[in-house]
Amino acid sequence: MKTTFTQGLGRRLATVLLASLLAIACSAGRSGPATAGDYWPAETWRTSKPEKQGLDSKILDRIGEYVQKDFPGTSSVLLVRNGYVVFEKYYQATKDELRATYSMTKSVISALTGIAIEKGLIESEASKVYGYLPDSIRSGMNDDARKITIQHLLTMASGFESNGGTGTMEPVLLKMYFERGLNSAPGEGFGYNGNNPNLLSIIITEKSGMRASEFAQKHLFDPIGIQQAKWDEGVQYTMGAYGLRLSTMDMAKLGYLYLRKGKWKGIQVLSEQWVAKSTRKQTPIPTEFQTPGINDAYGYLWWTMSYGEHSAFSAIGYDGQRICVIPDYDLVIVFTGASGGFDVEHLPIIRDCILKAIKS
Repeated sequence: MKTTFTQGLGRRLATVLLASLLAIACSAGRSGPATAGDYWPAETWRTSKPEKQGLDSKILDRIGEYVQKDFPGTSSVLLVRNGYVVFEKYYQATKDELRATYSMTKSVISALTGIAIEKGLIESEASKVYGYLPDSIRSGMNDDARKITIQHLLTMASGFESNGGTGTMEPVLLKMYFERGLNSAPGEGFGYNGNNPNLLSIIITEKSGMRASEFAQKHLFDPIGIQQAKWDEGVQYTMGAYGLRLSTMDMAKLGYLYLRKGKWKGIQVLSEQWVAKSTRKQTPIPTEFQTPGINDAYGYLWWTMSYGEHSAFSAIGYDGQRICVIPDYDLVIVFTGASGGFDVEHLPIIRDCILKAIKS
């Protein structure tokens, strides 16, 4: 009886072992790509034919027609779906050229602010900025200005008047801005002013001891494989309102980081909570900043919108620079441009070419 039991047990163990060995062999023999959720591009991206990612290539091919007819200043278009580059065109210059991002820089400053909070350099979004600024700036702040919080800077609700998103990095000039007085009470309304992210850049430097460009390289760009970023620098501080230059591919990496909720290669580069706060509506925007039909608003230095029933968010810059992320479609869209000014809106391409190309 004992011998029979032992023999039966041995047979069962042998069967389990054989099954395990077969599973290992089969696994080793598979060479298929990683799933979208566990893939992060290093120096290169995976590529795929659009049809394999549920897109109609014939509809995507119409992008070139739209560029030629209505958006001739477009310099590149890049689409990433499920982690695959499915469309990549360069209409001006070269693939590796570093392109001016203009106000996309503001969205990067938002990411750096989240990292600074996560590291304890800034207590929270509710913190008053007065306590983080150098005396050369805060000496010009009156009682109203001392109510400005980190969140007010992130949402363009500090009380500065709208000025097209420009600003200064010179402390003496920022002091003068404050001495002149705010246009409205902090938190009262939206004013698109580049001094909001400029002040955040200064705070990051004051608390970390690093220029914002250095802080970005160490804590944001290096972890996701961006090595060629260039910044405009002031005498003491890195420009926060604009001045960052990146390749089209590296812009897509930033979009992909946000699409993956701040995670990269298993590391939480940005907290998931910060990504969620940054990319949802925090404040409404005036009519002059709106694009009809997409219900846009403002998050934490990111623009929010919807395409039909699908929420999206974008980093947007002068001359048609755009990183657009549509999570429901696992989609990152990058546009860059070389002319066209503030009024370049690629909505017809997004609506009529990209979204209509999605079949599954």
